[in-house]
Amino acid sequence: MAPPPSRLVTRAAWSLAADPNPSGHDVLAIGSRIVAFAAGGRMCGFDESTGVRRWCAGAGSGPAYAGGEVAFVEADGTVRAVGARAGENRWRHRFRGASRSAFTDPPPPNWPVSQVVWAAGDDFLTARMDGAGGHDAPNLGEIDRAGRIVWQTTVAESLNKPAIVPPYALIQSSASGARMVFFVSALRLGRGGGVIGTISDASTIADLRPPLAVVAGVTSMRDVSDYFLTYDVWLADVRRGEAVSHIFHFEPDFDANYDLYQHRNDLWVQANGKGRVAAEGDYVYVTVLQHVYRYRLADGETQRPLLLSARGWFVLGPYRGTVYVQRDDGVWALRAGERDVHARLVAPSKSALKASAIIGRVAYFAFEDGLVRGVDTGDGRMVLDAAVPGGAFGIGSSAAHVFFACGSANAAAGTWHVAAFPRPDAT
Repeated sequence: MAPPPSRLVTRAAWSLAADPNPSGHDVLAIGSRIVAFAAGGRMCGFDESTGVRRWCAGAGSGPAYAGGEVAFVEADGTVRAVGARAGENRWRHRFRGASRSAFTDPPPPNWPVSQVVWAAGDDFLTARMDGAGGHDAPNLGEIDRAGRIVWQTTVAESLNKPAIVPPYALIQSSASGARMVFFVSALRLGRGGGVIGTISDASTIADLRPPLAVVAGVTSMRDVSDYFLTYDVWLADVRRGEAVSHIFHFEPDFDANYDLYQHRNDLWVQANGKGRVAAEGDYVYVTVLQHVYRYRLADGETQRPLLLSARGWFVLGPYRGTVYVQRDDGVWALRAGERDVHARLVAPSKSALKASAIIGRVAYFAFEDGLVRGVDTGDGRMVLDAAVPGGAFGIGSSAAHVFFACGSANAAAGTWHVAAFPRPDAT
């Protein structure tokens, strides 16, 4: 367990210019005393404490760190790995047809890079995200630190970033047809690994705590409004890749929320048509617009949910029974008891929230106006209060530092930055 934060951090250890990342991939890779990101047209590694550049390799984006290597995606979709300490070449991998498209071949200039890479323990997971190259071509695989393909397989057309808890991972997929089909694939990592099984109708990974996962989706719809107003949640065994409980159906305050659905289009626009579902311990947290509810992980018909918040947007958590909600005056921490809720304004701001993360004992919030704040998850005390150049949209950490990737969401709008701060809870 991380120690309680012991200081208020107000100044960055360093801040450096970074290249805009139009691909939407991860911007930072954080390893042993090295943080890597694209700068000056090349992927470079910097000393995490001082920001001094240690090496630069070729152009690329979407870096990941694992097993002493930094892997990243080159412009043609090839995944390249270099040594994290000195940047020497290690290996390259590219799925067949990785930059091809069913509509254009060859792809036009600035066609989005379709291959991505993520850290998975000491290895890397890599995926082709757009289904190009044909339905029979592999588009998901694991690569070890020697550049060997541990396993590869073919899954759906579209893949999201996986939830990884070695030796397992879950990855949410979708495929188009007469209707959009969602499912979650359970993966075993390492030699002899690959897809264990698929969990149908699951569109959200609410919690992963091997051997169990909590997943959510819409298994049946009587009306399109059910997609926005109701939740189906169930347990899955990641060792078998299959459901192990019946479906828990939740439809909190359905009549009142249906009236909002019919008459408050402005709220639906703000929500972008999406709800949020997350789980911790024996509880499930679900949202309908600005309403946040807590259920027990059990049949919804036999219980009345606790309304945690009737105003604000669910942005982070749950973490030890606390969820974080953004309201007009900033981010509030809501800690639920059996029948009541303790609310506290922990990160005041009038600006929109761009990124958030819980790291160790600290919840971090990055706002559009450049303000970044860290809050002790135990007592709500502010432990980081600073500003970065442009709103931060990505947050990462090492044992000693927390890093913010900053800049406009529009890659053409200007230079991005990476800012490093001492972690308030570092020993």
